[in-house]
Amino acid sequence: MKKISFLLIVTLVFTMFSVASYAADEISYSVRYDAQSGQVSLRGTAYGIVTVRVAEADAADFSDDNLPVDYHQFNSNGAFTDEFYLPSGSADGKYDILITASGKSGTKTLVTYSKTDADRIVSNQISSASSSSEFVSDISGNAKALGIDVSDSDYSEAALELMYALGEDYADSSELYNSYLLCMAITSLQDKDEAGVLAKLRQYDTFLNIDVGNDFENNENLNDTSKSTLLQRLASLDYSAVVEEAEDITDEADFKAVYLAESALSNITNTESWQELRDIYNTKFPFLKENIADKNSDYKNVTASSVFEELANFDFDEISDLKTNFDDAVYNVVNYQSNKNNSSSSGGGGGGGGGWSAPSSSGASTSFDEAPGFVEKIKTELTVPNLSGVKASYTDVAEGAWYTDSVTILGGSGIISGDPNGTFRPDDSITRAEFAKLIVAAFNIKAEKSGFSDVAQGSWYEPYVTVASGAGIIQGYDGKFSPNDKITRQDAAVIIYRVAALAGLEYTGYKEPSDLNTASVYAWPAIVTLFHNGVISGVGADMFMPLSNISRAQAAQLIYNTINNMNSR
Repeated sequence: MKKISFLLIVTLVFTMFSVASYAADEISYSVRYDAQSGQVSLRGTAYGIVTVRVAEADAADFSDDNLPVDYHQFNSNGAFTDEFYLPSGSADGKYDILITASGKSGTKTLVTYSKTDADRIVSNQISSASSSSEFVSDISGNAKALGIDVSDSDYSEAALELMYALGEDYADSSELYNSYLLCMAITSLQDKDEAGVLAKLRQYDTFLNIDVGNDFENNENLNDTSKSTLLQRLASLDYSAVVEEAEDITDEADFKAVYLAESALSNITNTESWQELRDIYNTKFPFLKENIADKNSDYKNVTASSVFEELANFDFDEISDLKTNFDDAVYNVVNYQSNKNNSSSSGGGGGGGGGWSAPSSSGASTSFDEAPGFVEKIKTELTVPNLSGVKASYTDVAEGAWYTDSVTILGGSGIISGDPNGTFRPDDSITRAEFAKLIVAAFNIKAEKSGFSDVAQGSWYEPYVTVASGAGIIQGYDGKFSPNDKITRQDAAVIIYRVAALAGLEYTGYKEPSDLNTASVYAWPAIVTLFHNGVISGVGADMFMPLSNISRAQAAQLIYNTINNMNSR
């Protein structure tokens, strides 16, 4: 018999990364890092259980020497926002973030950095750049330290040149980083076809401070023709030349101002009557009424229909035409009524500012159970039994069944027992309380007792459940153990995994069943390592079926495999 007695102080942290082949369809999402707080923000669109896995960059293959640093799951029913922190102690550098959901996947890179070091670079070097080429060179040369990923497909010198053209004075590295995300998103629209522009709007709408759903896809003020025009205009946008004027017209900031102004312009270019023009200025785009029509003092003294009839004769090519054409139309109507010759006047611009806004916590999320390891500071003893050669006999356990050896040998060793009538009932499910008793009895576990609110004192299972809880191999959920519930295959695997840790065994290796994503995230480490080491086996075509209930035969096989595996080590 192997006897292990120790002061158990175990904290298990297990992270993983799947190298399974995923469907070619990609999930489009964006990644942002807040160096001040260390928070990572993801924003995108997906459906069902979304799995996020974080690994050191350029990790081509998973191995024991190349483990990812983090993983988690949440539920999404469309647009999602996900925020998390990398594990404590993670080094600054480049990470790959893989998202999978409903057969789709996507990978983005993230560069984490020290804000203190980045602030020093901005203050001592970037802020003193005297030309666009120097500015681009300084940022490119310090990209990693500034959190900028030069390998991103949307990274370009054009984005850095746009930053310089905007003439911002960056107070610190966070302002520079946010400006870069904005300019990268804007330049990613350039020279794309309509589908390409829309894809980038969806991916980077947070960086651009717009809501693609409300501002484009579901915008009732934009018909299909206007949407097509808008996408074409954004593909050839000269952002730095129009942003201040757009802000003056819309009272918005940065790209949102340009987007709204371009939306109004695209609508106007596809109108067919002066009545539609009137609706655009008066109701569809309120900023046109508030900042153009209402601010023209002469407009109050003329017939509105006459102004829009005149305005229908103008060409709208630039954002500035939204104001200058309207003012000219009013001027012409006033002069006509006064028997004067037509002339023109011009509108003005304005200043602006603003920056990237952090995404809201609108994405659906699900809280999962505790981590699979445990932190225990009490003396715990267990024994790994040696199995005898004696076999028990049960009337309903046929020779040659896949579970025959495990059931009969465990029965002969006194670890399991059948019914008084000589049956074992191998296909029946097993409850959580019954499985706890099997584990505690099989390994002779001794520990300080710790109870649950739904485990009644004096019940037959109370001694086993409280010992298992005190040893840290069961944890329950929200203070309850649910002793009469059927135990799932994933929870049985987690318990076995913890028993092995109690015995001082650290399983390594990784084998992922094809349905791992259907398991609760807390069970992943147990499943993939025990699967790799042959302690648990699959069902059918390399599946584990983690949420299915475990049968009495499967429980016997699991305990039998565990004992043999422990003794072999």
